[in-house]
Amino acid sequence: MRIDCGIGVVRSYRHDDAEALVKQANNPNVSQYMRDSFPYPYTIADARAWLSYCVDIDHEETHFAIERQREMVGGLGYTRLLGERQFTAEFGYWLGEGSWNEGIMTVVVRSFVRWVWRETDLQRLQSGVFEPNVASRRVLEKTGFTYEGALRRDVYKNGRFLDTFLFAQLRPTP
Repeated sequence: MRIDCGIGVVRSYRHDDAEALVKQANNPNVSQYMRDSFPYPYTIADARAWLSYCVDIDHEETHFAIERQREMVGGLGYTRLLGERQFTAEFGYWLGEGSWNEGIMTVVVRSFVRWVWRETDLQRLQSGVFEPNVASRRVLEKTGFTYEGALRRDVYKNGRFLDTFLFAQLRPTP
């Protein structure tokens, strides 16, 4: 998969992304806003395991690299929920600190969400953002996600309880 967004590219992960993945992900300023399944420190073994999952396992491809100037600088994707919620997906993204405040994520998310509506049968994308992550909340607002509410003291991260702000976007109706 490849989406040229002008300012960057969304593409399938590759095994040769391992070193760039460690370079971008091994940062406490990045990991503080991620779920604990996104480790810190982020090692080459973590990168290889993630890339193996994304590249080698036969499943619906839902996680992708963000590339800028031929270097992987972040990632995004979705996880489809199960059962009666099978047409809903949890959506998330991250970007290496060296690419923050350049407008990349807004453009990439907008392009990726259009791709999701075109290529899948999903009806709803939802994203939970930890309370201190103001920049991520702004990305979601600028790309058409609606704030649906706060899950109070929802997570325990870095020694404190945080609220999670829930945003969602519904498939546009024809």
